[in-house]
Amino acid sequence: QAKRRLKAGARRGRAGGRPEISGRMASLWLPVALVLLAVVANLHLRQRRVSEWVPDEWKGAPMIPDKLPARTALAEPGRWAERPVIDEQAVRDFDVQGFVVLRQVVDHWAVDLLREASDRICTETLDRQGWCHMKQTRWMVDEFRDFLLHGPLGHITQAFVRKPSVRVLQDGAFTMSYREPEAGMNGPNSEEMHLDDNGLAGIYGDLHRNTSAVTVWMPMHDIDLRLDGGGVELIPGFLRHECRQVKTGWKHWGTTTHRTDADCWKELESQLTLLDPFRKGDLLIFHPWLMHRTQPVRRPGFRRYALFAWFVDADAVVCRPDFCDSTFYGKPCCHDPVMRPNARLHHPCYPQVHPSTPQHEMDAMLEQRPKPMIGTNVTSKDMVPYACDDSMEVVWERLKRFR
Repeated sequence: QAKRRLKAGARRGRAGGRPEISGRMASLWLPVALVLLAVVANLHLRQRRVSEWVPDEWKGAPMIPDKLPARTALAEPGRWAERPVIDEQAVRDFDVQGFVVLRQVVDHWAVDLLREASDRICTETLDRQGWCHMKQTRWMVDEFRDFLLHGPLGHITQAFVRKPSVRVLQDGAFTMSYREPEAGMNGPNSEEMHLDDNGLAGIYGDLHRNTSAVTVWMPMHDIDLRLDGGGVELIPGFLRHECRQVKTGWKHWGTTTHRTDADCWKELESQLTLLDPFRKGDLLIFHPWLMHRTQPVRRPGFRRYALFAWFVDADAVVCRPDFCDSTFYGKPCCHDPVMRPNARLHHPCYPQVHPSTPQHEMDAMLEQRPKPMIGTNVTSKDMVPYACDDSMEVVWERLKRFR
């Protein structure tokens, strides 16, 4: 009977009709079609969900090509100058003002290599939208990794972190170009006063509030902030100011004044300080909770290249998962779930850079596969609005205000 059906179907096919399909085959088409439809729908919904929650600056980040990690000239210890001496006055200025500028403490040849790497990874994005904001660049770009592991920043920041050892929590390239005023901001946080806390309690929003940490901003060329723009404006002494509760400051200090926010903002904006011109080799170091903002680029044709990095006590305690997404470029996730509440950052994703980098962490970062530190299909979007040492009463009060 089966042979007769096939022959009959073939005859109809030759006659221009449709060949007959067996009942078993016909019964398989429907579930297969439903599965394919579900897969396509899931991919569409996932892309829509990603586009809904991923910040705009992540969408604008450049795609870094996959390649095997390789050492650069920045990994050659004999090329570096002697480590600079940080005097006590610089540390006192940091404690009082919340920031300090260190002049000519980074080798110029090393800064030039970072500038070349930034230009290589950011030119296309910079031409398209006027800014390029990379995060966790050391996981993707050899020059940034070697600069942090072998350069002087670990030694310098330890003088202000004041702990035996120091790790890198985040680093990146931040490049900006001139845009007409009607085009809007030059990049993330440009012209907007903020703290480096991701809007959350705790240091950088991820770590225990008692963590000792500093932010580093390093221009990759000479900048006259008054002519070129593209610098950082700060409020000296903000951490002691009675209005430090404004914006997200209340999460760190609670209520510090009964003055209105409008009154506080008026006074704080009047105290914004534009620093003296920067030269290649200079560093700006400031506290994560110091109010600051990125200055727009003022001069047409000017491009501002800078490195930013967050340095923390190597024994820092994590309070919440990192906010990241390795399924979408912009701010990748570590391949291991390091960011877990009450865990410590003892992992090569957040390498120790002072007094030295342990060999096993160095080996992990140089593992011969593309971007060995970055996970795949890893996401964390848990925006927990409190620090891990809070009592439940404090957590509840902050949650009410946060919402």
